[in-house]
Amino acid sequence: MEYKFLICDDQPLHLDILERNLGNYLNAKNINYMCKRAETGKEVIKQFKQYEFNIIFLDIGLPDMKGTDISKKLRNINKDVLIIFVTSYDNYKTEAFKQFAFNYIDKPINVDEFNEIMDKALEKINMRNYYINEHKKIKLETTDKVIELYFKDILYFESKGKNSLAYTYDNKKYLVKLLFKELENVLDNSNFLKCHRSYIININKVACFNTTTIKLINLEREIPIGRKFKENVFSIIDKKI
Repeated sequence: MEYKFLICDDQPLHLDILERNLGNYLNAKNINYMCKRAETGKEVIKQFKQYEFNIIFLDIGLPDMKGTDISKKLRNINKDVLIIFVTSYDNYKTEAFKQFAFNYIDKPINVDEFNEIMDKALEKINMRNYYINEHKKIKLETTDKVIELYFKDILYFESKGKNSLAYTYDNKKYLVKLLFKELENVLDNSNFLKCHRSYIININKVACFNTTTIKLINLEREIPIGRKFKENVFSIIDKKI
């Protein structure tokens, strides 16, 4: 998983310090991440609409609008984003927490405090993602009925002429009335990965892999990796397992 961060402060030096602390923490844990910067509230909102950030570090005192006002706008777009306010003014703490801030960091940044807050923030995100993935499901039309399958129960899909086969964790298979290309378009690419022109696997079920095949949990056969898919497959699976 790639974690996405937005850091906001009107002082470039403070952005540098925050970005350095964030990088040190994440690199020490070998966590894949993306970090964007903003110096105004307008930039924050613009980038927030473009990227699905997991965590936003938000300075309360910005030149064009207050951080707490920005927080309200962000929550109208995505109520689940974690917002961590960063400021040197104690009198803003109460107002910040009224905006359902996840936490609050004082300037200058204390490294131990920062790392502790990051531990809690990532734990919350991971628990939320686990809950979401446990309850995600898809409706599929078979030859005689419409079925609902939980993502967690699907091992892989295989192309079958004008249809597709869905293989599940309990050793069942379903003939789905979708072309393989159509199936690709309806699946969640954060959970499923096309590894061959005829196969789409559940990334969360990968046990191990080599240069030519993938071994899935609870499956004896191995799934082939197509030559043109190798680079993308290796890159994505490496981040998952």
